[in-house]
Amino acid sequence: MRKFSLFSVVAILCLLTLFPTVVMAQDPDPDPDLTVLWHGDARDVVISPDRKKIVFSYSYWIYTVDLESGDYTLISSDSRSEHPTWSPDGSIAYSFYGDNGYVLAIVNSAGDKQIIADDLYWPTWSPTANRILAKDLAQNLYLLYQDQDGQNWNKTLLGQGSNPVWSPDGSSFLFETYRDGNSEIYRGDKYGANLVNLTNHAKADYAPSWSIDGLWIVFDSNRDANFSPYDRNYELYRMDFYTLDVTRLTFDVGLDAFSDISQEGRIIYLSEAAGLVVSGKPTLLVDTGVQLASINARRIYWLDNHKILVEGYDNKIVTLLVDPYDFYLPLIARLDY
Repeated sequence: MRKFSLFSVVAILCLLTLFPTVVMAQDPDPDPDLTVLWHGDARDVVISPDRKKIVFSYSYWIYTVDLESGDYTLISSDSRSEHPTWSPDGSIAYSFYGDNGYVLAIVNSAGDKQIIADDLYWPTWSPTANRILAKDLAQNLYLLYQDQDGQNWNKTLLGQGSNPVWSPDGSSFLFETYRDGNSEIYRGDKYGANLVNLTNHAKADYAPSWSIDGLWIVFDSNRDANFSPYDRNYELYRMDFYTLDVTRLTFDVGLDAFSDISQEGRIIYLSEAAGLVVSGKPTLLVDTGVQLASINARRIYWLDNHKILVEGYDNKIVTLLVDPYDFYLPLIARLDY
C-alpha cells in the first residue's frame, strides 16, 4: 500500500485550494420545471447569439456551458477574468487583470487569444458587427472597432458612461451617464456619434432594455418617487424609441429593476416588493398587472418565449419554464400600446 507523508497530504490540499471547485450541469432538481446548469455563484451570465450556450465568470475564470448537453468549457484562467461578451461569430471578449491593470482580450472558437486594449474592462459586443463598447476605471465609455485590414482595434472616447446595451440590429446603443449632473439614458449610433439624451429628466434613469423589434425600450426611474431621503421607489417605464413618449408600467413600493423583454413582448424583472432586488423574485409584467414566479434571483433573462435563465438562484445558474406557472399567471399576453 502506498503511504503518504503528512507533508504530501498538506501539499495536495494546498494545491486544491488554488483552483475553483466545479460541480456541473444538469443535476436533477425536485422541481421538474427547473434545470440546474451550474453549481456555484457565477456572475455576468450572457446568452450566445444562437441561444445554445451561456458564458459567465465564476471565481474570476470564464466558462461556457452548452444549454442542451450541459458540457462546460474553461475559456480563461487569466487573473480576475470577468465580464464576458459574445461576438456575432461566437468569439468571446472579456477583461482580466494584467501586470499593469485591466486588459481586454478576445478568445476565438479555436481557443486563440488576442489582446485588443489596455486599461479597459467590461466589454459589450455588438450583435451584428465587430464593435465593442467598454469603459475605463474613470467610468469613461469607449467604442472599439477594427481597422480595414481587421488586424488592429482602434478606440474612440465617448465620454462618461456605463452599462451600454446594443440594439438588436446593432445600429445603435443605449448607456447610462452622469454627464448632465444626474443619471440619464443616452443613445448613440453604431459609430459612436449622434449622442442624444433620451430621458432628460431631473430624477435618475437607469438600466435600459430593448424590445426585440427595437421600437421601444424599458428603463428604471424614480421620477415619480414621493418619499425621502433617498427616493428609492424606482419603477419601470416604457419609452417609444422614435416619439420618446413615456408610459409608466409598474406601481410597486420599492425598486423594480433589471428588466428583460421576450420576443412576444413580455417583460420580466426583479421587484423589491417581493424581496430585496439583490435576492428578489422574477416578476412578469403582463396586461393584467404583475405576476410573481416563486424563485429568488440576482438577474433574469428570457432564454426563449417559454423559459427564463436565472442567475443567482441559491448560488446556481438555472433555467425555469414559465408556462407551468400559468396557475399563477393566468393571462399572459403581449404588452400592446
